[in-house]
Amino acid sequence: MIYRLANMMCGENYPKEYRLICTASKNRAVNLSGVLLSILFIMPVFLYGEGTNRPEYGIKAARQEKIIVEGYRPSKPIVLSGIHNKTISGLIIAGGSVPPITLKNCSNIRITDNKVFNSTTVGIYLYRCKDVIIDHNYITNVSTGVYVQQTNGGGIVITDNQFFNMVGPLPRGQFVQFNNVNGPRCLIANNLCENIIGQSYAEDAISLYCSNGTAASPITVKNNRIRGGGPSKTGGGIALGDAGGSHQLVENNLLVNPGQYGIGVAGGTDMRILNNKIYAKR
Repeated sequence: MIYRLANMMCGENYPKEYRLICTASKNRAVNLSGVLLSILFIMPVFLYGEGTNRPEYGIKAARQEKIIVEGYRPSKPIVLSGIHNKTISGLIIAGGSVPPITLKNCSNIRITDNKVFNSTTVGIYLYRCKDVIIDHNYITNVSTGVYVQQTNGGGIVITDNQFFNMVGPLPRGQFVQFNNVNGPRCLIANNLCENIIGQSYAEDAISLYCSNGTAASPITVKNNRIRGGGPSKTGGGIALGDAGGSHQLVENNLLVNPGQYGIGVAGGTDMRILNNKIYAKR
């Protein structure tokens, strides 16, 4: 799946402003539960400029140019409640009928470098959490990639992840959805998001539902690369102000054939849309 994703977005026929630079590593060995697999893995590198350092959001990561599948440790679905100051990393988790990762009432958590897949519900679920960083994960074949609900402390950062084929259906089907997320320092940035019709059932690619940033620190959606939407008749690209909300900023995103619309504002106050590019079939 990763090979197909990278191949489609690396070709010379793609406009250069959203073409990926790709390198291939053939026959890389992967050991999962004692089973030796040989795969062809494509590692996309985005033209994002100066890496992923974001001190204003508490991120001090060095530039990471590839997501590597070798070395994951198999894990059962993880549920944490009331846990603080923890990192979840290096795991491969199939959810089945539950989310692969669930956090409730947690803070100061980092979820990084995991593979999350094959769940009839969401991939990563946050409920009443604050100050959580989700970065450099690969999330595929789940109803919604990251679903964040009822957060009042802010500090939700979702950056530099790969999302592939969200299967919905409505009301799910997003790569990322904020539902009643409130507070400063909330960021959705530098994510690669791809849906292929026939393998997915997308709704809105990114949805900000009844969520509020602050005047000084709006909820920010920036530098994401989104391709593919449908067959939903209501879904599309990036939705701001769904059921209201305030202080939201969408800038420098690239959307290709995202569905019924590119970027939409359903309501709310202080909504800004700046310097985005949207390409779609007529």
